This record gives sequence, structure tokens and C-alpha cells, in this order.
Amino acid sequence: MVAFEDRYGGLSYSVTGGNPMEYGLEGDNSVLDTPYGPAFPGIVDGSWTWGLDVLADGRTIMGPGRLPYRVIDRSLEQRLERPAMLFEVHTWFHQVFECFTPSDVGPIADEAGLPPPVPQASGPAEVWWRGPDVAVQAVLAGWPPGRDRWVVRYFARRPWQVFDAAPTIYAAMCHETVPASWCGLCGEPIAAGSPCVRR
Repeated sequence: MVAFEDRYGGLSYSVTGGNPMEYGLEGDNSVLDTPYGPAFPGIVDGSWTWGLDVLADGRTIMGPGRLPYRVIDRSLEQRLERPAMLFEVHTWFHQVFECFTPSDVGPIADEAGLPPPVPQASGPAEVWWRGPDVAVQAVLAGWPPGRDRWVVRYFARRPWQVFDAAPTIYAAMCHETVPASWCGLCGEPIAAGSPCVRR
């Protein structure tokens, strides 16, 4: 806990202009008994507007509202790499999908048509693939009993490349996948099946 506060205490950042991610104990040195073992509250996730607890091994867990606890990040370093990846591509053209899987099952079944994986930014609740002109992000957006909801974003550096999104994403999935009607990055509705044109 002391090492966490020394290294991360006071760290705050916002990637796309939303609520910030905030790290630190803020005087709270309590230890929680969680389904994954002892943890302490150390991070407020601005995108979820909810706190994350940090396990002794550096993994983060969250149980917002009535949802059960889930491991979100495999390490604090990986947690910092994911927004760095998003920052690199968030101004690219993109198309958004939703994928529904059984509980604790990731959305991607066949990576053959995707860019190379980015393991340093990938964890249990967010997975990245990145090439020079295309990136794919799959992020866990909810886990009600019995199924998980993932938001999958296909980013393309050039506008015409984003039209490869649908065939690429549908080929990579083996679970129910549909075009999204809302872009969380841009904060506005999009026509289902259309790329988000705002950069």
C-alpha cells in the first residue's frame, strides 16, 4: 500500500477529455476483504465513475453497483498502457460495435485478420491489436449475470480504411455482434453500421 502511494499517489489524467483517472489513497488506508483476497481502494476510474480496488499482486478489481467483482487489469503498468494506446488512436476514424459473450469470455475468437496484438496494453477487461494504420480495441462495458457486454472499436488512420471495419470485426467474432448506435469516444449517436465521422 505504501509502495503504491509512493509511486502512483496523486497521478491523475484524462485521455479524451472525460472524467479523470485518479490514483492515490487520499488518507484511506483501509484493507478490504474481496472475493479475490485483500485489497485497498486506490483508483477512481473516471470512465466508470467508480472506484477500483488494488490487490497485493497489482491487479485491479471492480464491482460497480450490483455487479459482482471482476478483475479489470492484470497489473498497474498494464492499466497505464491502455489509455496510452487510446490516446495514440482516439483521433483516427472509427466504427463501433457491441459484442455479447457468456460471462468471463472474451469477444475475439479469430485474430487472423486483426493487426498484431499489443500485450502490454491488454488485460482481462480490455484487449488491443495495433498496426501502423489500423487498431482494434475491445473493452468490457458491463457484466450482468449470465453475459458480458463488450464495446469493440475499429480505428483507421485514413477514412477509406474504416470501411474494412465490419468485415474484419465480424470475421473475428464468434459471439453475437451488432453495430453500436452510440460512440462513447465522441459522445454522440451514430447511425447503426456507419463509421463515426467525428475525429
